[in-house]
Amino acid sequence: MRRAVAVVAALGLSGCAWWPDAPPGVDQVCGPEVNAVPCAVGAQEGVEYRYSLFVHCGIEAAYLDGRYWVPVKKAVPPPDWGNAERGVITLVGSDEAVFVGRGLEVRFEPARAGYRPPPCA
Repeated sequence: MRRAVAVVAALGLSGCAWWPDAPPGVDQVCGPEVNAVPCAVGAQEGVEYRYSLFVHCGIEAAYLDGRYWVPVKKAVPPPDWGNAERGVITLVGSDEAVFVGRGLEVRFEPARAGYRPPPCA
């Protein structure tokens, strides 16, 4: 768990200049402690937000619009992805979000109430 927290913290310190002319969004992995859209409540449907998807232990969940989302179908990150993949995420509707990164599109649905991602070593 400490390793995952360290990775998230390091990503959060990476700065905002990774994507010129980027859509709005965040440069860190989203979680409940991030109070900026698209992590926090207020993401708008149809807007592409830049987004870093945590994939160190696979694609387990995304945090968007103040809640957790889980993949509709099992998705495996390509081998050239690191601990987090930068891309864009779009809230398609109240029950669907789509992340697009290098070579992969992942569709998400809202997680059940009380969901928390599984521990990652």
